[in-house]
Amino acid sequence: MLVDGGHGTPGHKCLTNCASTFRRAMNERRQSRVSTSSPLSRIPEIKEADKMNNNDQQSRRNSEDSSDRSISPITDLKTLKLHGADDRRLSLDSVSVPRKSIIPEGLIASQNDIAESDEDLEVQKRQQSRRNSLAKILAPQGPDLVEGRFTMIGNSNFEQFLEAVGTGPLSRNMVMRAKVTLNIGQTPDKQWQIVTETAIKAKSVTGYSTCNRKLTQNKFKEGEAKPELLDDWDQREVITTLFREDEGARLKLEQVADKEQKISHDSTVIFAIDRDDTDILVATFMINNVMAWRKFRRMP
Repeated sequence: MLVDGGHGTPGHKCLTNCASTFRRAMNERRQSRVSTSSPLSRIPEIKEADKMNNNDQQSRRNSEDSSDRSISPITDLKTLKLHGADDRRLSLDSVSVPRKSIIPEGLIASQNDIAESDEDLEVQKRQQSRRNSLAKILAPQGPDLVEGRFTMIGNSNFEQFLEAVGTGPLSRNMVMRAKVTLNIGQTPDKQWQIVTETAIKAKSVTGYSTCNRKLTQNKFKEGEAKPELLDDWDQREVITTLFREDEGARLKLEQVADKEQKISHDSTVIFAIDRDDTDILVATFMINNVMAWRKFRRMP
């Protein structure tokens, strides 16, 4: 059976497998084998694949370059040119990207130890300051400056004060020649004790020299008024109130006299430590318009 022309015509296809048809079919099969198996026939495909790979690699490089520009600082002019940046418009000052510092683990551990030791020292300092403050509170307070034993070394205008409190002429002469010792201190029950010892020199009937000692002692509670025992030559009866001043460097006695007595003048006595010499105590006596002083030196 013949299809599409006779034997030997172009495009002839014969169902009976004639020789011309067989040869044509074999040639077509050979050509198809060559086109599919020969490396030369795959050159266009290889070129197309290489082109695609190059495009992928170029796009990957571009993306990496763009990410590098946004993350890492550019510090070299050659690097600027490689990245395609304009060195006239981009400066190192405008590129500021924080760098992550890498600290060794040993250094971190030592820094932690230093911080812990600093905290321990701070805690110890606070505890020590608390102990010191508590010790100051609980420790027994030292004596005030005005406390101590003093001996008289001089006086000024004291005879006029004696006359104002009712002392007679003979007694005034005796007191002015006497040796006076003053003792000021605090008792355990927080009262102020003032002791005045007066040593009066005289002569007996037989002509012998004698020394009589007169002791006057009073206790005062700060701020509370109470009767005061005065010397024999003071003719008044007074109610006295003691005040502690100048952080213990000064004591003030306010003496209010009984107005029913013949001598009824109020007076003030101040015992104060000298600011220039703490071993010197000055006793000031004030009554009416009279002011007198006695100076004492601290005894060892």
